[in-house]
Amino acid sequence: MYLTFFGLGSVVYNEYGLTVPSIAAAILVFSVYAGSGIAGVLIATSRNMVSTKSEFTETPKPSIVQVFGDNITAVVANCVNIVKATGLASTIAVPELITTSNSIVADWGNTATMMHLLLLVYFVYVLCVVSIIRNLVKLVMRHG
Repeated sequence: MYLTFFGLGSVVYNEYGLTVPSIAAAILVFSVYAGSGIAGVLIATSRNMVSTKSEFTETPKPSIVQVFGDNITAVVANCVNIVKATGLASTIAVPELITTSNSIVADWGNTATMMHLLLLVYFVYVLCVVSIIRNLVKLVMRHG
């Protein structure tokens, strides 16, 4: 993320005079990262199943659902990792968050309370996303 935003962004600015929007850099980096991680896991399992199970093919819907079901833990872990990484991206994409946080701490002088509140909000956010993903997985597996 850092290299894409600052490295690629400075090259594009120096060469073409254009700025790369921070949200575009975050979306690009996390999409490629999550997509390649999930695709790598699913392709490896699919190829393994093709070679070990004669009834398995890579195209029919039930086979794809089976591959997805066998790798659900890896897919969910990758999605949760992306959710956690958005916290890092927010520091680059929205620098006003850091400025506001610093001013709140400076004005109120209670760093421990601010950090505990931030940790609690972050924890609840991750739990909500995991719950949504878990419910989507149950829905897909039930109708797959």
